[in-house]
Amino acid sequence: MDKEIKTRLGWVELYRETGNAGLRSRGRRPKPSPNQKRTPTLEERILMLRKKRNLGARRIQSDLLWEDDIRLSLGTIHKVLINAEVGPLKRPRAANTACATNVPYPAQRVQTDQGPKFFACKVQGQLMNYGIKFRPIRPASPHLNGKVERSQKTDKIEFYALCDLEAPGLEDRLSEWQHYYIWRRPHGALKGKTPIQRATELMKDTPYWDDVSVLYDPTKEQIKERNYRVDLQLRELKGCP
Repeated sequence: MDKEIKTRLGWVELYRETGNAGLRSRGRRPKPSPNQKRTPTLEERILMLRKKRNLGARRIQSDLLWEDDIRLSLGTIHKVLINAEVGPLKRPRAANTACATNVPYPAQRVQTDQGPKFFACKVQGQLMNYGIKFRPIRPASPHLNGKVERSQKTDKIEFYALCDLEAPGLEDRLSEWQHYYIWRRPHGALKGKTPIQRATELMKDTPYWDDVSVLYDPTKEQIKERNYRVDLQLRELKGCP
C-alpha cells in the first residue's frame, strides 16, 4: 500500500474513533524524560554524596544504584553537579594509609612492593614467627599490587581529602572509616557487595590457623634482600624456591 494512502486511512480511522479532537496536532516529545528523574530530593542526595564523601560522578552513580536502587546516567549526574557549580574532587597532597590487622581469617602471606621498611630484618623475622610468608613483588611492577593501590586511592579521596590530619580525634575517625569501608561501603570489584559480605561467602573455603601452620615450612623461608638481583642469586646458591 502506498505510504500516503496508508497515512490518510490512519487519519480517517482516528477521526471515527475520537472525532475532531483526534485530528489535533500532538507533540512528539517522548513520555519518559531524563528531567523527570531529577527531583529536588534526588539532586540533594547527589550533592550530599559529593560534599560529604568526595565521590565522583561514576561512584555516585554506583552508590545510588546499590544503596537506593536508583538508575541515573552519568550525564544526568554531571548536569546536577554543573548546575550546582560544584568544584573538582579534592585531592590530598600526602597521606599515610593505616594498615588493618583485624582480618577474620589467617594470613598466609604478605605481598608488598620494594619499600625498604618491608625488608627490615625485624619485620621479616616477625612474619616468620607468625608463620607468614613474605613475598615482595618484582621491581617496576606496581600492577601486581593493583588491589592495594586501588584501596589506597579510595582512602585518599574519600577519607583523607575530607579531614584535617592535625585535628584531634583522627584515630577515632579512621576507625569509623575502616568500619564503614569493610561493613557498609559497596565495592564495584565485588559487584556491589561489601568486603565482609564477600568474606562471609568464602568462609567455608577459608582454612583455619592450624591448617595454615601445617603448610608453612620454615626451611624454605629466608631473610630477603631488597636488591632483587642479589636476592635471586642468593636463593640460587642456597637452593631456595
